[in-house]
Amino acid sequence: MEDSFGKRLESIMLERGFNKNSLAREAKMHPTTLKNWIDNATVPDDLKLDTIIKFLGTTRSYLYTGKGNRFSQESTEINTQKNRSSFNELPIGDQLAKIYANQLSIETKLDKVIECIDFQGSLDDKLNKVVDYIDKHLDPLFEYMEINPVESRKEKTKK
Repeated sequence: MEDSFGKRLESIMLERGFNKNSLAREAKMHPTTLKNWIDNATVPDDLKLDTIIKFLGTTRSYLYTGKGNRFSQESTEINTQKNRSSFNELPIGDQLAKIYANQLSIETKLDKVIECIDFQGSLDDKLNKVVDYIDKHLDPLFEYMEINPVESRKEKTKK
């Protein structure tokens, strides 16, 4: 549950594919500052917060209240283009951290999809459809990581 400023900030940060260090580096701030915000230990000043808001493409009202638009449309488009072009320039460790964060985000979404499945009828068929859908959209990621989890994931759903 995203019930605090820090939790909402961390959720958006991970959804955008950043860890604390990579976002702090991009925003030109100390990682401890960002950690303190996420832990709700300190409150950000307006100037630093504006930097993070613009970089993540979120809104001030969402971060503080959890209400309103999670992302601003203009910033989303700009950040998507910027993140695509800068991904290859990142050190391999940061690239893997982004890939891992995206995978966690997708797994979280998969868990939500599974929770929403109507359990009437054949559960196995529905789970296999969900797994096939996720695998279809994750193929580029798996190819990049040179792994093939399709077999193992389908085997898990059969058990």
